[in-house]
Amino acid sequence: VSKYLPSYAGLLLEKEVDGLSKVVLNPKQPMVVMLGGLKIETKLLILKNLLPKANKVLLSGEIFNTFLWANGHGVGNSIIDKNLKKIVLTYLKNKKIVMPIDVVVGNDNGKNARVIFLDKKLNLKKDESIFDIGPKTVLLFAKYLKTAKSLIWNGAMGRFEQAPYHHGTYALVHLFASRSKGKAFGVCGGGETVEILRHLNILSEIDLVSTGGGAMLEFLSGKKLPGLKNLFK
Repeated sequence: VSKYLPSYAGLLLEKEVDGLSKVVLNPKQPMVVMLGGLKIETKLLILKNLLPKANKVLLSGEIFNTFLWANGHGVGNSIIDKNLKKIVLTYLKNKKIVMPIDVVVGNDNGKNARVIFLDKKLNLKKDESIFDIGPKTVLLFAKYLKTAKSLIWNGAMGRFEQAPYHHGTYALVHLFASRSKGKAFGVCGGGETVEILRHLNILSEIDLVSTGGGAMLEFLSGKKLPGLKNLFK
């Protein structure tokens, strides 16, 4: 269509591209990235693209579970991707990556939840999983979020929709929101990310909440989006 008719970006698209460009192309430093949730392949692409520009990358969720498993921990029934072991191991010693120092583990039904410190190897039972970051990790991650001038967040820290596994996500999201629109420029997006903000009623407190979903993740991964490519020819 753009070959034959004049084409323009709408106001929402313009706002999202401008906001994402601020943190991807020329971010104010220090920049802190917070990655959690599922879709580890996408998260690894974002990690690869943003790590050179970030001051710190805070990991949780499936990508962190896979890091633990690849490093010899017994993660029980935690969600991991065994096919990505080699790729994950290449990042283990990167000093920009900050991983949880304690986790909340338990059963699917929320029973037997307990905090385990990661000062030694995990050895979870087959019916146990990692469902959240622990309180010490919340404080550790908060320390870095408070120093940032640019913030990017995608994915929950744990199973936010189920008590008692929601505490880590809620605590850090409230802090993320309090730092945005003033102390730092905050950008976030993705289905569960928006769901969390709506549930906590703090959508309006973030500088940019991207509604682009997969397109936002591709932008953060450094991919060239066909729609934008046609507009900016």
